[in-house]
Amino acid sequence: MRGPKVNGIAEWCRTGAVLFLLALIAGCGPTGYTRANGSAFGYDERAMGNDEYAITVTGNPQTSQERVADIAFLRAAHLAMEQRRTHFAILNRSSQKFARQSAVITPVGVPLITPYNVSHAILLIRLLPNDQPYPPDSVDAAKVIAEVGPRLK
Repeated sequence: MRGPKVNGIAEWCRTGAVLFLLALIAGCGPTGYTRANGSAFGYDERAMGNDEYAITVTGNPQTSQERVADIAFLRAAHLAMEQRRTHFAILNRSSQKFARQSAVITPVGVPLITPYNVSHAILLIRLLPNDQPYPPDSVDAAKVIAEVGPRLK
């Protein structure tokens, strides 16, 4: 008699853990315009030298590839303004979806693995000097902030 009851408790714990994880993931909205700061989601940038920067963005499972690309684009514009530049050039960009897994050990010691997808974008930019003519494909940082910023709120 003990066997079925113990198995029933284990099944209940496993089901509860699955429902908890699903509620946790479903309760989160899309990734906002926020620095990752050690988190798995958000933006980050790295100076590459010669006024070039690599901006990376990883969105949570509720974040579309378009939103991740917008976050990278907006961060590039803010970075240009922070460096007192008005324009930047896009040297390279990519956007992908990656499969990841979340693993949790249930209270009864049963591992629970949940697969999910995240969107990821990389934007490589060069800040342009303010005292030279801008190439035709340059990006106006103020326009990006005005157009993309409201979409991300």
